[in-house]
Amino acid sequence: MNYLYPQLTLLVFTRSPIAGKCKTRLIPVLGEQGAADLQYNLLENIVMQLHSYKLCPFEIWQSEPSNCFIHLKSKFEFSIKTQKGNHLGQRMANAIDETLKKTTYTILIGSDCAEFSQDYLKNAIQLLTAKTAEVVIGPAIDGGYLLVGMSNFNSVIFQNIKWGSGDVLESTLANACNAGLKVSILDPLNDIDNAQDLFDLSIKFPHLIPTLDNHKSFQKQ
Repeated sequence: MNYLYPQLTLLVFTRSPIAGKCKTRLIPVLGEQGAADLQYNLLENIVMQLHSYKLCPFEIWQSEPSNCFIHLKSKFEFSIKTQKGNHLGQRMANAIDETLKKTTYTILIGSDCAEFSQDYLKNAIQLLTAKTAEVVIGPAIDGGYLLVGMSNFNSVIFQNIKWGSGDVLESTLANACNAGLKVSILDPLNDIDNAQDLFDLSIKFPHLIPTLDNHKSFQKQ
């Protein structure tokens, strides 16, 4: 496939859609299998988008092996890798470090955001490839981030972060500032973590909601 930015590799970090092991905060609403189905729907949506955008090569970085990735790979062109590390920061750092040894730029995104557009991702890529920024970050509305891109690996931005807290973005930016890195920040997007996020998703992207008898029980909080 011909890509617009072949010198950049995009990494999709995802929990494997295994019942009981993903989207655990949504299990009370969706059930274990429903939560896993939502995880798969979000991942499939990202893969379909990236395939159609043709911006750059991409890889799926799974939390653990799952047949669903093999199924998706049979329909779309991407590589499958397994995350390595004791916590999220270490896993992201390892993936970015490994990738930048074989390509010029890399961007890592989460699979839990349905709002990535071609223009949004293209903007992130151009900030890196035009040397406008050494680090590009796409904030999440909840205080974390759902995109991070780098032109040169520097593990410092992932250190001493309380992952899962509302201070992830602030701490990451402080690390980057202390390291003297040039950072560009994109517009914030929403990811899917809780019942309110699920309600919003059902309004904006109803096709991603699993077909369940109880899915109409979502209530705006």
